[in-house]
This record gives sequence, C-alpha cells and structure tokens, in this order.
Amino acid sequence: MNTRGLAPVESRAGLAAFERLVKIERPRDEGAEPLVPSTYEAYVRVGQSSSNGSLDDAVVKVLASTLAVHTSTPDDCYFVMWEGYAEFSASAAPRVVLPPDRRMLLFAGPLLAVQTLIPVHRAWRYPLRWWTRGDEWRLAADIYSTSVFIGGSADCIDAIARQPELSSTRLEGGAG
Repeated sequence: MNTRGLAPVESRAGLAAFERLVKIERPRDEGAEPLVPSTYEAYVRVGQSSSNGSLDDAVVKVLASTLAVHTSTPDDCYFVMWEGYAEFSASAAPRVVLPPDRRMLLFAGPLLAVQTLIPVHRAWRYPLRWWTRGDEWRLAADIYSTSVFIGGSADCIDAIARQPELSSTRLEGGAG
C-alpha cells in the first residue's frame, strides 16, 4: 500500500496521543456520538459531491492548505482511513474504533501529505479524519457522508468559511 508520506503509527507516544484524543471524543452517553467533539470554539460543515466513501479532491486540497496555517505542528498530524477500503485491510497500521462505530487504520505524517492522492484499485482515497498533535482543530467525515465537519478556533473556522472554492455553513454548538 502506498500512502505517499503517511506512515502507520508505531510509537507508544503516537498511540498515547491518539488515545487522549479519543477520550475527549467519546464522552457522550445519550444518542449518537459526534464526529467532532464539542470542545472547540467554532465549527463548520463543508459540503462535497463525493458519494464514493472518500473526500473530494478539491475539498482536500483547500482544507489542507487552510488548516496548515492554523496548527503549530503541521509536520506532526494524525489521519485515519476506513478499514473497509479493501485496499487497506492488510495494512500494519493500528486499528481503532471511532464514532459511528467505524474500524479505522491510524496513520501519522505531515498535514500537506494528505493532498497527495492515494491510488487504489478503481478509485482514489483520502483519510476521513485528520487532526494535529496539538489538537488545534479536528476534521471528520464518514464514509456515507456528503459533508466534512471541522472544529477549531474561531480564526481557523473563519478562514475555512472564507474559501470561495468551498460550500460551507457555520454550525452552532458542535459538529456531526
């Protein structure tokens, strides 16, 4: 499998950082769990046309460039790919379960590496969740979603909402 710049998370420090973020993401007992935790200052939903279980190429490129400006660790980010993509099922990456009960493969690498298409049989795939080591923002989509949800600082979300290439809607009180 060629993930072009992303590598399976292998270090204990990487897994510990991931586990800390998951604990933040899973505090809800009532109803569905959010894709992005409600701990951020602001939220935005970005529409996309993809219905193939991946993110749109144009959306990925704009979001990666915009989000890179709003992190102190652009070379130290985490990404998850859905395990159900047959092309990735044999990966050595650690497996984690994220809302809504999706088994995912955990990778790490520089944020801008996500702009490179990951070629697979008959399609292109991008990670469905991204976040920084510092947790300044978090991006999430689901395999059946036509939207991408991002939580972050007001400045970060304002920057995304101003992108003319994106169809975005600010959200109140949480995302996804």
